[in-house]
Amino acid sequence: MILLPIGRDDAVIRRHAWVSYAIIALNIVVWLAMSVFDSTGGNAAVEAQWVRTMRFYIAHPYLHLPPSIESLVPAPLQARIAASATPPAASVDVPGEQSTFDGMAGELLRAYRALPRIRFGYIPAKGGAVHIFTSMFIHLGFLHLFGNLLFFFISGPFVEDVFGRPLFTFLYFSGGVAATLFFAANHPASTVPLVGASGAIAAVMGAYLVRFFTSKVEFIFIPFLLRWRWNFRFHVPAFVVLPLWFAQQFFQTATETSGGGTAFSAHVGGFLYGVGIALVVKLIGFEEKFVSPVVEQETTWNADERLVKAVAAKDAGNIDGARTAVHALLTEQPRNIDALRLAVDTAADDKERDGYATRLLTRDIEEKYDDLAIDLIHELQTERLPRFLARAAQYAERRGDRERAIVLYASLCGVETTGPNAIGALVKLGTLRKASGDMAGARDALTKARHHPECSPEWAENVDAKLHQLI
Repeated sequence: MILLPIGRDDAVIRRHAWVSYAIIALNIVVWLAMSVFDSTGGNAAVEAQWVRTMRFYIAHPYLHLPPSIESLVPAPLQARIAASATPPAASVDVPGEQSTFDGMAGELLRAYRALPRIRFGYIPAKGGAVHIFTSMFIHLGFLHLFGNLLFFFISGPFVEDVFGRPLFTFLYFSGGVAATLFFAANHPASTVPLVGASGAIAAVMGAYLVRFFTSKVEFIFIPFLLRWRWNFRFHVPAFVVLPLWFAQQFFQTATETSGGGTAFSAHVGGFLYGVGIALVVKLIGFEEKFVSPVVEQETTWNADERLVKAVAAKDAGNIDGARTAVHALLTEQPRNIDALRLAVDTAADDKERDGYATRLLTRDIEEKYDDLAIDLIHELQTERLPRFLARAAQYAERRGDRERAIVLYASLCGVETTGPNAIGALVKLGTLRKASGDMAGARDALTKARHHPECSPEWAENVDAKLHQLI
């Protein structure tokens, strides 16, 4: 059974959330680097040295455990070994054995300190400003990383959009600092490194609650892992789900220890910090005064003056003037979608219209403007535009829209009765009709291809094979 947040009801941002994307990417890169380190035996080396050292200690319980590794040996194990200690025989070289034990402990400590989570994690008992920041990018496994980034992905880009990139950057990193220090204040003597981005992300979630109080978070519920397609999606308001999450973290701080595990107090501290920052931002009107004008300036579209004149000429009935103006604009900006649209509408003949329509459709497809591409295809699919119809049919086929592809190939076959693409279009039409269960239509198209005057021996062999499959 899985329950995961996957988005929100109105998941629209006005600009690319470059800071959020960079944070996600950096976390992934660091995790991959740690995975490479682990694959080279970094963790295994520590474990092997720890086992060798502990076996030596268990075999010589009368020796003194070096203070440098006391924090690495669980207290119950220390007590059990101490309880089993008996005075050594007179012939035992205790100083020599202690020296060997100290050397093994030193090797263990060096290997332990080389681990990324130890080198770059924040240890409250030691402190260190740099480690507060580096610890935010260290994760202890894929699930740790995935969980953090999932919560960040459904909140970070939206907060960045309304706070602006500089303030959002400050919120994220200062929130991580606040969360870390809050945890350290509760466990000042802890020698276990604090790692992960959850404190900083909790700050972003706190800000999200204040700014998007009534928005709805979308969840997916998968009751059976083996039947993952059996899932249910539902929405819960942010003012319900985020306070519930905070309450859970708050009450679980009572179970938190300095010996490791989930740092619930860091989540609590980060969330409260994010709420506080968002309230201040709202109180002083920072978004309205500083962020919105910049976003509006960056996202407001201003038409090229030449395009405006071309549209005005077309509206006035001066098609030649509009055509001249838009052609001049396309000479400088051949990928201008609005100019291509106007060029299609003002084309002098079908050949020119076909060229511009094909360019416009290609541009829509490249920019993934699927709705615009489909609208354009629907508008022009009955016109005599062979290049456009061929491009549109390929696009529809690639999208899995077989019915539309059949209609487009049929139109293409009616328009382009000769030339190198005529037979290919008939064969494609026959193949798609067969796949849709229209055997009679498939046979008709393939028979026309077989008897086409330009059917080469290679095409003939291919078509005969397809016709044989229809028998």
